Amino acid sequence: MKKELVQKMPLEEKFYRHEDWEWLLRVSAMEGVGVEFVPEPMAIWHSDMGTKRLSNINEWQYSLDWIRSTRNLVTPKAYSGFIATMISPSASLVGDWKAFFPLLWEAIRWGKPRPIDICLYLIMWLFPQQIRQRVSSILIKKFKT
Repeated sequence: MKKELVQKMPLEEKFYRHEDWEWLLRVSAMEGVGVEFVPEPMAIWHSDMGTKRLSNINEWQYSLDWIRSTRNLVTPKAYSGFIATMISPSASLVGDWKAFFPLLWEAIRWGKPRPIDICLYLIMWLFPQQIRQRVSSILIKKFKT
């Protein structure tokens, strides 16, 4: 990206998570600005998995508040998908079963969930993370060969 774009549209300091996504959503709505995807990685980042970072702190309620605040910048399908794939795994990980129906209702009421979103939502709640990770690694190995 060009330096001028960042100067014209800086990151919002009010967000301490998802600020990069929020910035990308705002910028992509600007006239003459587009998003391009490249087929190969442009950088490699190594992290110490034991390090406590904002991205691995489980605050699913913050993420729900964030997506609600940016609902006007995302499609209804994206709204439902974010709840199904980002928020529900975090809520289920801490065993917050009180959130099961309210989050599902949020995805349906304000979003436009596809059948895959509903399936992912249920999988995130009904299958423990260890099982999901095992199945995922098996599928990745199978499709790589």
